[in-house]
Amino acid sequence: MTKFGTHYLAIALLGGASLTLAAGDLAAKEPRAQVAPAFEELDADADGSVTAAELEAFGAARWAARFAAIDTDGNGAVSAEELAAAADKRAAVRSARHAARMIERLDADGDGALSLAELAERGGSDRRGGDRAERLLSRADTDGSGALSEAEYSAALDKMKARRDGGPRHKGPRADRG
Repeated sequence: MTKFGTHYLAIALLGGASLTLAAGDLAAKEPRAQVAPAFEELDADADGSVTAAELEAFGAARWAARFAAIDTDGNGAVSAEELAAAADKRAAVRSARHAARMIERLDADGDGALSLAELAERGGSDRRGGDRAERLLSRADTDGSGALSEAEYSAALDKMKARRDGGPRHKGPRADRG
């Protein structure tokens, strides 16, 4: 990993609410969404007001907890391996949430698993409720014939590759829909 990549990963892992989990239980819990702390958490001296010093102390304690969660060997420094392990754990939690949502959405018989039939039932339609094949065909069928010529197919593949490689999302008639 490059020095820039490691630096960026460290900021991403330590910043925001990305690691609000206990050090020993990173993969088991889901990271909570960015939520403002309760007033009582900020008002350390319980005098009914929050000072700049209390805000700074709260922020420092949060950073220290996040850092400790990543610094698994407790040596006071975070290595590239520890950063990578923390990123892997976050990815595993995200993947597990995604899989659970898929099963919740597509498991027609409620058995907690997706069968080929359940997936095939969904296979021909997109999230917008339309027929995916027809929608894709209508985008690539530039001459309006209702079928793709080899040239239209090649052009569609080139367009998808350009989009995948960071090119503009839409050109032509779709760009005018703004």
